[in-house]
Amino acid sequence: MRLTQDKKNQIKQLCPWIGAFAILCYFFISIDIDYFILSLKNAKIEIYLPLIIFFIFFWFFYESQNLVVLFRSFCHFIPYKDMLFARGITYILMIINYHLGLGAIAVFIKKHHTISIDRTSGLLFFYLVVDTLTLVIMVLSGCFFLDEMSVQIKTIYYMSFGILLLAAAGIMLLKLTGFETIFLKYKRLEFLKILRDATLKNYFILFLFRGGYFASFIIFFFFAVKAFGMDIPFFSLSVYVPLIFFAGNIPVTPFGLGTIQGAMLYFFKDYSTDANILAFGMVYSTSLLILRLPIGFFYLKQMRDYKGVYSNS
Repeated sequence: MRLTQDKKNQIKQLCPWIGAFAILCYFFISIDIDYFILSLKNAKIEIYLPLIIFFIFFWFFYESQNLVVLFRSFCHFIPYKDMLFARGITYILMIINYHLGLGAIAVFIKKHHTISIDRTSGLLFFYLVVDTLTLVIMVLSGCFFLDEMSVQIKTIYYMSFGILLLAAAGIMLLKLTGFETIFLKYKRLEFLKILRDATLKNYFILFLFRGGYFASFIIFFFFAVKAFGMDIPFFSLSVYVPLIFFAGNIPVTPFGLGTIQGAMLYFFKDYSTDANILAFGMVYSTSLLILRLPIGFFYLKQMRDYKGVYSNS
């Protein structure tokens, strides 16, 4: 019996959830459930809850500003209020996957502003490249400040250094050769033009803003884990948190469920029990999901009355 296209799409949509469920089941089978429940009961929610609420709003407003800076760097002036709408209404998609949220921003900006989808996609691809380079540089910087590096951390250090060199070589190759014939022949590679056209100043300014964004996550983790009885050095977190980001953005499960917890279990294992780490990981993912939803719904509700600077509606 052949599957219809609708059935295939439904299976594709279910697969990430099945993967997340399978990963989490494995983790829960591997730990003592009684200790997990005890960790939840003993957690200092009076510390964690105000912290996560503050940072949820900080991350939303600060990343919206980062996107304004991105577009302004390439002479596209989108008001901050408009970018709040773009980020706000795509927040629900971002909950599923960070890259999916950025893709939705491209569609929103095309609809409400005079910027083509190719141009916007290119800018957001540049944004993701700078994100990756920022996280890699943060990992390298964190490794530099560690008192000693385990075999695993040394491996991560050398891999990060290799990624940085490859990225730099790729960008230099684009700038030096131009690849004009390839761009003309393959229109889908149009988004790479932004990487070629971007100046060192464009990279540096966005790097500073994205560095501030990711550094705020390290600060959050530094205080948040204490609510679960963990005391993890700041410079260790400056290595671990970017790697947790990478794990969470692997598009195999929705919202990084399972991959985030797996990364935490691996990197935090010297600071607490698996049950306690998993309790923190589940509270972290759940609180992000629950507290980001109202922001998304608020802007979706406001969308009917929204009028962008160049709105087509």
